[in-house]
Amino acid sequence: MTQKMAQESESYRRTEDIKKVLQVADIFEETSQQMKKLKIEDEKLQEYQMGFADIYQGNADTTRQFVAALNDKDIDTAKLMQQQVQQLGKKNKSLEQK
Repeated sequence: MTQKMAQESESYRRTEDIKKVLQVADIFEETSQQMKKLKIEDEKLQEYQMGFADIYQGNADTTRQFVAALNDKDIDTAKLMQQQVQQLGKKNKSLEQK
């Protein structure tokens, strides 16, 4: 699940094809939903589960907003979305290091 997302995300960084970028957003969202459905009893693991699920959903939402901003030629919003993706990346690394 997360391996597919990582591979798609990596290719997204190198593409100019909007459809592919939106497909990556769909994969982020699908992964987030699948993670939330996992039945995990350990409280610490639940914390990781929800943390990563929220990050993936954030990436999905932000990616879609970024594409919309580019389509609208709204550079300020596009830059803001780019910053949000960077913040989500930092949250992801922080969660991985816990």
